[in-house]
Amino acid sequence: SMKEIYMLYPKISKNKTGIVVSMLRRANLLANAGYKVFLVTTEYDPNTRLYFNNCYDSGLLTNRKNIKMVNIFSFFQEKDVDNYCSQANKMDQNYQLDPKNNRVYVYGNNKKYEVFDGDRRTHTNIFHEKELRYRIKYDDYGKLCSLQQILNKSVISDLIYDVIGRLVLKVEYYYIDNKKNVSSITLFNRFFEIEYIFFSMNDFFEY
Repeated sequence: SMKEIYMLYPKISKNKTGIVVSMLRRANLLANAGYKVFLVTTEYDPNTRLYFNNCYDSGLLTNRKNIKMVNIFSFFQEKDVDNYCSQANKMDQNYQLDPKNNRVYVYGNNKKYEVFDGDRRTHTNIFHEKELRYRIKYDDYGKLCSLQQILNKSVISDLIYDVIGRLVLKVEYYYIDNKKNVSSITLFNRFFEIEYIFFSMNDFFEY
């Protein structure tokens, strides 16, 4: 049977470090030698699919048969090449455009900024009485995938949705010397019941 090799790294993003490039090249060599290589990332990013595909588009990876790229959050979101988070975000036409062509909505003491990269919506910032309280993040299709709760300019939780809009994970954070750490990860089943609560990324990964 084919031998399997797992490579674990926090994140593969658009701008790849030397360590990431070295890991990808090593994975490609092993895959060409007949090994089944799993590249596993552990940090949540709504653009994971885009960054994974870029590894092939840039030529760093060439062996699609023997290399499988997995993000543990995307795994629970049930995302693959053709899937995206489908939860609808109601589009309100009552907005103004700022100088960068972002949409600005005003509701009394609340403001909402929809930020765009070209035609694709990347995230939405929601302010209450001039304080940033929530950030909605979208995937590379521009579809809603996660909701961040923000307190005193720090993210205290992420709500993460699957491809049909169900809440699947809640990640809560704490800070030591301004460094963000995972406090707990709550996994929900298809009936929105708590399936399991993890208190470290290692427990979550091993599950």
